[in-house]
Amino acid sequence: SHDEVVHLKCSMVNKMPGYQWDKYDQGITGRVEVVDVEWFHHPNVTYLSGSLALPQMLYITNSVWSGMSTIVVGNNYSVGIVEMADSIVTNHFRAGGASGDNYQGTRGAVYQKGGVFRAPTSTVTLGGSFGTGHGFYLNDGGIFSVEKEVYLGGYGYGAMYFNGGKSSFSQKITLARNYSTTKTAGAGVYWQKGGATNTLSTVAMGDAAVTNGYALVAIEEAGTKCDLAGNTLYHVARCPFTGILAVNAGAVFRAKEVRRYNKTATPVTGADFLISVDGGVLQPSSTTAWSSGVYLPDAVTVHAGGMTLNTEASGSFTWKMPLTSPTGKIVRAVALPSDAAFETEHQGLYIAPPLVRIHGTGKGAAAVALFDKNTRRVTGIKVVAPGTGYDENTTATISTAEGNRLAPLSCAVTLADAPETGAGFTKTGPGSYSFDVANTYHGPTAVEEGSLIVNNAAGLPEGSSLRVAEGATIDLKNHPFTVPELSGA
Repeated sequence: SHDEVVHLKCSMVNKMPGYQWDKYDQGITGRVEVVDVEWFHHPNVTYLSGSLALPQMLYITNSVWSGMSTIVVGNNYSVGIVEMADSIVTNHFRAGGASGDNYQGTRGAVYQKGGVFRAPTSTVTLGGSFGTGHGFYLNDGGIFSVEKEVYLGGYGYGAMYFNGGKSSFSQKITLARNYSTTKTAGAGVYWQKGGATNTLSTVAMGDAAVTNGYALVAIEEAGTKCDLAGNTLYHVARCPFTGILAVNAGAVFRAKEVRRYNKTATPVTGADFLISVDGGVLQPSSTTAWSSGVYLPDAVTVHAGGMTLNTEASGSFTWKMPLTSPTGKIVRAVALPSDAAFETEHQGLYIAPPLVRIHGTGKGAAAVALFDKNTRRVTGIKVVAPGTGYDENTTATISTAEGNRLAPLSCAVTLADAPETGAGFTKTGPGSYSFDVANTYHGPTAVEEGSLIVNNAAGLPEGSSLRVAEGATIDLKNHPFTVPELSGA
């Protein structure tokens, strides 16, 4: 078994007896199903799918699966799927191409429904460390634990979606990882919602000399918490590269620092690091500052849902980032491709959600594709960051069912005027927070707990009402402010 699987790189399905095409259900699908059993295997590498451009599938249901190997899901222009339901699984995996895999049609997907999935002693790669494939992981209400690094997108596209459940990452997650200065980086997307509570280590947007790459971290919905604890989310600003953090609708993002990695040089043109908040909560675990000087992101845009900042511990926290309102046009919606070829040539063939990119003169807009793994169809596109400053020439694209082997498909974009009202800024938590720069967010300013210190004469936006709850304080530092309404204790 070891010699066949490892040294000849023969896939699990290929290894089975019988004629080749008989094992693929008339040339369409090869399946391995593990149901109500305990399974242990010991080759160094298990190739679920190898050199054939055909789907090969592994289903693990209500079972205990333990492997001392790495499962390669989709390799060398093939397609692989692992789906686990209500099982206990211990295994490493690479989806969408192993390191060095340059086959652009390579695709791999891993779906987890409930149960426990542990990847203990090897890196998890989605989209190839250096390869061009597409790799995807979905956690739908399960427990997921990774003890080594995670790479989303080499020259390809890697994505992780979390809908409920609980996940933990002991080491760094890198979105759009690329060590070559001669190739364009890929894309990495991390989307967490549905009350998922995830504990992360460091999150890196880009790596080394990435060029023209893209990284999105989106946290949404009340009860959802992305907790980096004493660790950092940082953007590598050495080349043109877009990194977006979006926190929406009651979700909580907690970290020690949010900053650029570049310590001295002025950021390169096009090296955009943008934060979008639309009803979300930013929670610094530090009692000093998230970033300052050349470490600062480019912008923090507070949309109509407002922003809450929770200083969780006693101490003085400062962050010299203007909290700005969007201007011009924002992206309201992105439609699926309308041409007939999308329906006939791609729908029904997606094993993972495609990459969505928004292009235009504005900045900060981002969206994710909604996906039904059972029908293999893209069911819609959700805007997770509306952006700011867009115009009528704004366009969007999604990747095809065959990944980046084919040119992306065009999508129509609906724009809207940036709103002139909003839910404003809310300060919670026992510590203090300082407005050291001018702010332009729309809506009221509320101090529910702790203290808000307004060191800048334009720290409170013009027209913002002010509410200070019992036990909380605001220090205006003798700056004159005119507020339309003052309330609270």
